Amino acid sequence: MPLFGKNEHKAAEQAAAKAEVERLSALSVADLASELMGAFPDESSRSGGLNELQFAMWALRDLKSKTSDTIALREPIKEALQALETSGLAVRTVLRGGGWFNLTREGRDALADGSVRAKLG
Repeated sequence: MPLFGKNEHKAAEQAAAKAEVERLSALSVADLASELMGAFPDESSRSGGLNELQFAMWALRDLKSKTSDTIALREPIKEALQALETSGLAVRTVLRGGGWFNLTREGRDALADGSVRAKLG
């Protein structure tokens, strides 16, 4: 193994994370919202919902990302979550400045029948 093999591997991981952040940021609001629907746990779990950071972490789950990667996704994810809420697919609950999102019945139905993207316009 080359002396700097670990550094090269780390650089490749960081480049992959950056490329994914750029890909997600370039998606339309509706396309990103549709992709984020996959972050919601299945109906059998008793999740208390997901917050914006958890959506960013989910989006980068297969990559070695840094905090700056999740921060870079903050605004696009906020816009996508607003689209989910506006379309009636998710609902936001706010408590003491924090907030989390849960699927609505319509959101669960759209996931089940594959109509998420159509409902987002």
